[in-house]
Amino acid sequence: MLELDPDRPGFYRKARSPYSRMVAGVVSAAPAFILGEPGKRKALLALLGTVPVKATAENGPIKPGDLLTTSSTPGHAMRCNSPKECEGAIIGKALEPLKDGEGMIRMLAFNRLIPMM
Repeated sequence: MLELDPDRPGFYRKARSPYSRMVAGVVSAAPAFILGEPGKRKALLALLGTVPVKATAENGPIKPGDLLTTSSTPGHAMRCNSPKECEGAIIGKALEPLKDGEGMIRMLAFNRLIPMM
């Protein structure tokens, strides 16, 4: 997971904190659409669709259907226990479980950066 880099406008960095409202997307090796100008050292972000994501169970086991947000482990997603707490920081929905530790899971990315009703 990447977030906007507040120290370098126009750049991204690995998401560094839980519930980051700076979250921008998930790095993808093969996104369906590429927006902007391709170039060296530019990450391709998946903003929508099914993508693999690094995840951690630091906020409890992840089950399919759980909302995901950024974690304290740089570049990793974690389960969102409360949609209200994750407002503006939800990046997608888990499609696979992660019982403990860290691992890769599939996620439905929908980059819900607007407040939830």
